[in-house]
Amino acid sequence: PRGKNAPPHLSSGQMLNGKFRIDKIIGSGGFGQIYKASDELARVSVAIKVVPADHEPGRMILEQKVLLLLRGTKHIPYLLASGTFNGLMYIVMEILGKNLGELRRKRKNRKFSISTVLRIGLQAVAGLKAVHDVGYLHRLFMMLDIFIEM
Repeated sequence: PRGKNAPPHLSSGQMLNGKFRIDKIIGSGGFGQIYKASDELARVSVAIKVVPADHEPGRMILEQKVLLLLRGTKHIPYLLASGTFNGLMYIVMEILGKNLGELRRKRKNRKFSISTVLRIGLQAVAGLKAVHDVGYLHRLFMMLDIFIEM
């Protein structure tokens, strides 16, 4: 099975290439699985996206290429590392805050003020524009792709 029904590819406490210790899975879907982990050398938390190496490897390579092109761009997660491990392709990125869907669920009425929506929306558009400016199109953009640093 793939997507949300796929079993975890990595387990809590597992070391990825001797540097990254897996904490927990924080997202999954058709795009792969995302884990919160710690960089044991730099002593910082990171996000690691993994996909089976035989599952559309071109998409993962393209994502890595775009993240490299956008390295240091505001509103885009910073690519820290990438590679393969036990039949998985992975990219390691800076970990961001909570996604917009999580934050919305925690709101009393599940709504944000108009000023908050505008502020977040303008920053999301700036991030998408950066992707478009280097010649790429994000085909599936949703609330779960927007992370808020707190």
